[in-house]
Amino acid sequence: MVWPVVDFRNVGSATYGGDALLNAWALAWNNHVVLDGAPSYFDANIFYPTRLALARSEHLFGISLFTLPIYATTRNPLLAYDLVWLASFPTCALAAFGLSSLVASRFVSRFIAGLVYAFAFFRFEHAIHIQLLWAFALPLSLLALHRWWESRSWASLTSWAALVTLQALTSWYLAVMCLLSNGLWLVWLCGRHRPRHGVQLETRRFGMSPGWHRAALSLVLAVAVIGAVLWWFARPYTTLPPSQVEEVLANVGNWRSYLMPPRATALGQFLAATGIALPKWSFETTNFLGFVPLWLALAGILSARTRHNADALRRGSVIAFFVALGLLAVVLSFGPREEALRSGAFDWTPYGWLARLPGMQAFRVPARFALLVVLSVAILSAAGAETIARWRRGGMLLWFAIPVLLLETLPVAYEIGRPHELKIPRVYTLLRGLPPGPVVSLPAFTLPPENWFEADYMLFSTVHWRPIMNGFSRSSPLGHRARMRAIAAFPAPKAVQQLRRLGVRYVVMHTQRYGVDLRRPAAAALRAPSVELIAWTGEDYLWRVGYSDGHAR
Repeated sequence: MVWPVVDFRNVGSATYGGDALLNAWALAWNNHVVLDGAPSYFDANIFYPTRLALARSEHLFGISLFTLPIYATTRNPLLAYDLVWLASFPTCALAAFGLSSLVASRFVSRFIAGLVYAFAFFRFEHAIHIQLLWAFALPLSLLALHRWWESRSWASLTSWAALVTLQALTSWYLAVMCLLSNGLWLVWLCGRHRPRHGVQLETRRFGMSPGWHRAALSLVLAVAVIGAVLWWFARPYTTLPPSQVEEVLANVGNWRSYLMPPRATALGQFLAATGIALPKWSFETTNFLGFVPLWLALAGILSARTRHNADALRRGSVIAFFVALGLLAVVLSFGPREEALRSGAFDWTPYGWLARLPGMQAFRVPARFALLVVLSVAILSAAGAETIARWRRGGMLLWFAIPVLLLETLPVAYEIGRPHELKIPRVYTLLRGLPPGPVVSLPAFTLPPENWFEADYMLFSTVHWRPIMNGFSRSSPLGHRARMRAIAAFPAPKAVQQLRRLGVRYVVMHTQRYGVDLRRPAAAALRAPSVELIAWTGEDYLWRVGYSDGHAR
């Protein structure tokens, strides 16, 4: 399933650009802090001399815990990134397999739930966003909360707190969706779902046992611990500006995005060939769910109406919750009302209410709530498959449906192609043996869409971990673009003076990179009295600024 978006011949050196490299660098920075003892976690080595540079993008701490053993062994950030990226598919499948036990008992039914969650087109759409793929703790946290509700054990509560914290530290989007779904799940359990065993069954109001105060106190304690951990990571993000209006409105979902197959799939290719107009593919608003999962989910919803005993009632309650969660997530993915967002008026939509909560103004892509839709459809598919499996030869029918289910979302014509191999130039390795000092790489790409190329320099910095002026993130620091424009004329005297004022010690110049020709500036630098050529490898030059030791150039 992942063959179209992975270069298995070059695992550890092939990757997508832009956001993928940004994420690979962020994971490596986390590991570098743990292994090498960087003085400050959020003062990352990019956007020099800006402080708290890591907070300009997702910190990805929750994922970095899993890349740490690989990075510690190999010091290869792309290998660590690629292996964990690949691991996100089976881990999500197993997590959905586990959660589906609340509505299904047969292997084939739960297997289908795992496939739907792991191989939804949403995941291929976000192949460059590992922070949205690493989502196995989301379904497991719901399962752990349910087990705590059934048993009131400290082990279940501890597992739940760990899973919620781990998922929330993956990314801000996962934090919002995890906290929202778990909060609604807890309310649903209190109001609709009575414990089966492990606690006294003489329940009172809201389904709580006579010892409800102990359960409530333990839950409050767990929530307090989660909040304390998350707040430490969240504080540096409180000063960032909110999302722009146009950015939010450009990243909202619609009904067609869930029901129309994208052109990247085999079904989409067939429909496009027959002349059917398909929606334009994008990274944020192509959330095709697949027709087989939708039909199975419908069968699961209809099966909830049969109530024969207490177990059937509990199963029906779980199905009803995921119907409600899925519908809410769909509406949230539609985003706010455009008129209200532009005018600042009251927005009565669910997204408008949610946006009033602290931190939600930074949720710039409403369409990403599709992840909760995918999870809901996966669990409902298991419920429907469980019903079909009871038919005569129903199990055989389900096994035949699985290849169709997978082919519906297989990206046979992925829009951005396959990952490309990216090798770190030797000049960056040479920096490790030189005296300390900040670095800048030229040519600089400071304006969209070329600013994606800056992520290359971030990955290159992982071989020396010196501060670099280059950087790519959600937003640029105040004054960064002006500083980069000032030094773009290197080796002009004003550019060198600016580098001296900033304390930048080294300049790496790529004379042929992404169509920019810097051979003339490189020749001029050879004659400049204020810079020294340290190394030259092919088309890459390494200069030292402001030397005065009399060494020959």
